[in-house]
Amino acid sequence: MQHDNLEILFNANNEIPQELKADYNGKLNLWKNSESGFNIYIFSIIFKNNQEILDTWNNISKDIALHFQSNLKIKLSNIERWNIYIFYLIEGIVEKQLIYTIENDKFSARKIVIDNLKKKTNIYDIRDIIIDKLFNYRFPLSVKQRPISLSEKLNRYPNLRTFIERNLKFSQITTKSIDELLTLINNRAN
Repeated sequence: MQHDNLEILFNANNEIPQELKADYNGKLNLWKNSESGFNIYIFSIIFKNNQEILDTWNNISKDIALHFQSNLKIKLSNIERWNIYIFYLIEGIVEKQLIYTIENDKFSARKIVIDNLKKKTNIYDIRDIIIDKLFNYRFPLSVKQRPISLSEKLNRYPNLRTFIERNLKFSQITTKSIDELLTLINNRAN
């Protein structure tokens, strides 16, 4: 997914239903990212503390479903209706159980909770958070290596294979002796 097209829709009266604007005192922002012929819609709202999000998050989700999601035109097999995200941004710390409850609620939109914001968050900070969470996914690099067979080790070092074939009987070769030879070769190469 690209993030170059992520834009905030400040005064888009045709995009943000009046009910959503009025209910959340202008605190609820709507972002749109255009992707290959369809749009991804992202709502964001900032809370001060755990209690504010506890009291409000479920109503926001329901209101977005009722006043926004249900009014989207059917495009590309409902793809836009199911590409809606809600970012709940909290200045304070939120209880882990509440974060789990919100983020695992599957009604209307995918929900993402970011708590413990370190500084006063402006519109550019929010944009950076959205881009980082949705579009800059980094895969973990902790890949377990499978054991390397003796023949694979020998194939990596054709000169070693040739040396062994000329000088030793294969019945005398063990994995330990091959590892010792490889260590010796690596040390000499460096």
